[in-house]
Formats: sequence, C-alpha cells, structure tokens
Amino acid sequence: MHIQTALQALRATGKYAQLRLVFSDEKERGGADLLKFCEHLSQREQTAPCVFVFDSDEKDIVKRVVSSAQESKDWGNSVFSLVLPTPTHRQTLDRICIELLFTDKDFSRRDQEGRRLFDRQEFNAQNGRHTSEPVYCVTLNRSALVLEDGVFELATGKKVSLAKVAFAELIAKQPASTVDFSGFEPLFDALDSIRTQIAGRRV
Repeated sequence: MHIQTALQALRATGKYAQLRLVFSDEKERGGADLLKFCEHLSQREQTAPCVFVFDSDEKDIVKRVVSSAQESKDWGNSVFSLVLPTPTHRQTLDRICIELLFTDKDFSRRDQEGRRLFDRQEFNAQNGRHTSEPVYCVTLNRSALVLEDGVFELATGKKVSLAKVAFAELIAKQPASTVDFSGFEPLFDALDSIRTQIAGRRV
C-alpha cells in the first residue's frame, strides 16, 4: 500500500511516468517465505517481469537477494530481487523497513484516536519507558524495528500504538502534498533501472 501511494503521488509530480507496477495479492509473506517464492518463480520463464522487494532487517536473507555490489539481483527468467534502499534521512541506520522510508514527521502521524507507530529506538530497552513521551511498551522486541502494538499511556493505560496496516491507510488518506515521499525515490530508481534493463534486452 505504501509503494502504491508513494508512486501515485510522485507520478503526479511528473516522476516515474514510465514505471508501471502490478502488485501481488500475496501480501502476508514474511522474508523467508518471500525468498522461497522468488526462488520458485525463477525456475521458469515468467510472462511478465517479477521483482521481489525485501526489508533490510534480516541480514541472512539480504545476502541472498542482492548482488555482490549490493544492488538488485537478476535470478534469470525475468525474476529479480532487491532490498529497500536506505534513504538519505536514515543513513545512520543499518536496518530499515518500509515505514522508515517516511520522515520522522510522517512516521509519527497520529490517527483520530491519537495512535501512532513507534520506532523501537524511542524506548528505554531496560524498562520499556519512552524516552520523551509519557508512554511505555509492554512488548518491546529488540528485533522489531517498528512497534505497532503494546504501547500505552502511563496515566490512563490507553493504547496509543497504531497497527502498520492502519498507518498505511492513514497515509493513503492524506493529501499527497502533505506527505514527504522522497524516501521512496531510491526504491523507484532501482525499479526503474530494472525496467530499463529489461527493455534493453527486448530491443
């Protein structure tokens, strides 16, 4: 949903006019399952190019889905894979997921009930307390980059964490001009590079 929303917004500004994406209905696959699906499809020629996009938070998988130059990998048979490129505003991070392509301002947008996503780094790893807001996390998971559950107000116990799907829906409802989608441009540049590569083969 984030990729669809971002591409639509950037295309409205004149960018990526030649990039046409069709999204798979199978959106619930984790990294390991996605890799297996990628390997499976690469065994035979595909009627349309297939690109598998992975978060960078699973290092063992990352090594298998990029080339030695840390760029997209061509599996053959019109199957490709790549890892989300790290945008400029996240260069200090060694792992990212798609929600972190947004700037902090957009990442911390709240819905009508005051809920939002939280970055794991916002919390004290020892006690689960937020470093600046009066909230705490009861499900602090060191492996999760983004917390979408288990964050509550200290005073009232009200849940203030927002599910990732709800966040995607929240972003999609905003006027495109109010959201900074520049963090998605490196991803679309990579996808457009694959498009150009494929087009060159067909000439």
